[in-house]
Amino acid sequence: MIISVIKSLDYKDKTAEQIYSILNDKNIDYTDTNFWTWAGVADVIGNQGAECLRIALSEGGMGWAIHQLGGKGLILSRQDIQQVLYSLHNHGIPGMELLASAVKRKRSILEDKGIVVTLAEVKEALNYINLQDYRDLKIDQAQDRLYNYKLNMNTWDGNPDTEPKL
Repeated sequence: MIISVIKSLDYKDKTAEQIYSILNDKNIDYTDTNFWTWAGVADVIGNQGAECLRIALSEGGMGWAIHQLGGKGLILSRQDIQQVLYSLHNHGIPGMELLASAVKRKRSILEDKGIVVTLAEVKEALNYINLQDYRDLKIDQAQDRLYNYKLNMNTWDGNPDTEPKL
């Protein structure tokens, strides 16, 4: 799979290190628009973190959010909810930044594709791709020579001195 991902990039004049950097650059927006319940929240920040969130929401007059998280769920990537989560983080509530970034953040190409690779694996893939590209070039050149040979043979007058060469 890493080969197809590399081929989707402008890779031809880049080193393996440059490609690895591009693959790991976090520049793809990720937004989870699923409804989150308390169970999902606890999966990310643990039971204690979820309880801290419940208490903070209750003290902040956001009982409605507590009920939503206990029912159908709440879309945590909504801008107003993101602001609340980061505000709670700034007020020392543990896990809030982690929860906020679990649903809205920048991801790398590798993260977006669910791939984990090392620089060595990128080098190996790039070597394979370069070999493939070289083979394709040589095959294209041979096909061009054969095509031109066929054209020249079809117009050759039979003179042995001017016989086309392959």
